[in-house]
Amino acid sequence: MRRPAPRPLLAAVSALAAITATTLVMATPAQAAGPTATFVRTADWGTGWEGRYTITNGGPATITGWQVVFSLPAGTTLGSYWDATLSSAGQRHTFTNRSWNGTTSR
Repeated sequence: MRRPAPRPLLAAVSALAAITATTLVMATPAQAAGPTATFVRTADWGTGWEGRYTITNGGPATITGWQVVFSLPAGTTLGSYWDATLSSAGQRHTFTNRSWNGTTSR
């Protein structure tokens, strides 16, 4: 039987500075062929840039929530973002799913 392709959840994040270190934290336990996050820089205009994380459920279990966590160097700022909520502590930023895009099954 053919397995359906994973359905992506988009967590689009725009940043006005370069990210030097990135850490991913998922709200579900790690497992073989489980959830992944992929980062792509979608635009760059010299003084800033825009990036996008795509969260994909490659595992058998339903994801009921996700987080993407990263730190920015001192003095950098975030611009606009959507498809996620943001909480920050110093230069560490945590993006969490919104109520409508946190759950997905394989």
